[in-house]
Amino acid sequence: MSARTAAKAQPGAQSGTGSEAPSEFLERYAREVDTLAADLDAFQDVLCRLLDEAKGRPADGSGQALDEMAQRARALADVARSMAKNGASSPIEHLTADVKLDDVLQRLSGSEAPSSGANGGKLEFF
Repeated sequence: MSARTAAKAQPGAQSGTGSEAPSEFLERYAREVDTLAADLDAFQDVLCRLLDEAKGRPADGSGQALDEMAQRARALADVARSMAKNGASSPIEHLTADVKLDDVLQRLSGSEAPSSGANGGKLEFF
């Protein structure tokens, strides 16, 4: 079962009636972002396998860029889950407590501090 199919099969994945709590929407949103991250991981795996078979490596870092995108998507899903659990009016520090990427934290907090580069934060390298 693909990540996309698994997300559709989860309870609450049907469209809402308009009378649901915002937390239910945020949970569905988080699942969608998680599905996006899983799809990016799957694409990265295919790309890397094809390049390995061709005895090549992406010179432009595209494999790592896909990994970073997936990690950013997971961080955003974590924030949506925190909003669903704690309420959107919770302090930003509480909503972003599980986010490990420093550059995402800075952007979400509205910090004017410069990011630490494309690979800022605590990326997990593949």
